[in-house]
Amino acid sequence: GTQTAVCSRCGDNRTETIPALGHSYGQVIVTKGATCLEDGSQTSTCSRCSDVLTEVIPAKGHDLVPTAGGEYECANERNPGGESLLAVTTPMRDGYLAVKAQDGHRAPYAYQNAASAQRHVSDLVRSVLESAGGLLNYTITTIRFTPPTETVDGEYIYRVTIRSAGRAAASSITTEPLRMVIPAGSGADPDPVPDGGKVVCDFLAKAPSSSMFTISGNYSTSKGSATYDGKTYGTCLKMESATSISFTASKDMKMTLVFGDAETGSIKVNGTKLTSATSQLSTDIAAGQVTLTKANACNLFLIILE
Repeated sequence: GTQTAVCSRCGDNRTETIPALGHSYGQVIVTKGATCLEDGSQTSTCSRCSDVLTEVIPAKGHDLVPTAGGEYECANERNPGGESLLAVTTPMRDGYLAVKAQDGHRAPYAYQNAASAQRHVSDLVRSVLESAGGLLNYTITTIRFTPPTETVDGEYIYRVTIRSAGRAAASSITTEPLRMVIPAGSGADPDPVPDGGKVVCDFLAKAPSSSMFTISGNYSTSKGSATYDGKTYGTCLKMESATSISFTASKDMKMTLVFGDAETGSIKVNGTKLTSATSQLSTDIAAGQVTLTKANACNLFLIILE
């Protein structure tokens, strides 16, 4: 505000600034309670100007406590009778805590698109789940992507759903929203095919683990498994009539497709049908656009380029 004083001797006016008082927010009212998975909200009103301040109440996350049966249940999610609505195995609990511990992770690049950010998170989640042990699959759901600027960090907000691949009727557990910080900067995202390197694309997150692939199709965790290089994979892409995989090979490469262990491989590469007597199919591809489509019904677990 302002105030003015007048000199009694000469009539001169002097105007002074009255510093702003600042808001004085009163009682906090919870308008939406936070749950294990969803943020809540609360408001408070300024007694001076009636401005309403709205704040986020962070999701609580699961409070997993041991059960008499040797598993874990969420103490926050119970029915009116007191029974838990969520029970998970020890490997799933360990995997959940390992993934949660990555909240606030700082990315190594100034990612400019959500697909590249998700690919990095997928690699991170895969690594920590392998360290936690147990046969686990996962799915990453993007909530929000804010790209960085030259001077301001961006962020990638996501959830991870972890599933037990070792059960016929797999249970699952989903994290609260997690955050990856994307450092300030600009430029092209890193090449998914390093010079002289090898790309191994799986579908554990029910999405391609490499951002160089564009895929239209359905995934499944109930079509058996595939073993490659001593590791077992349990999530596949179903090769159906509407399934399509496309990517651009920056140079001539060898492509290996890994199908279910009990299957024989078949695929159409740019419209040409290829088959194999085993569960692995290898072929040379030329630099340029490559499209893979169904030849016979089968289940694809891995794509390897080298």
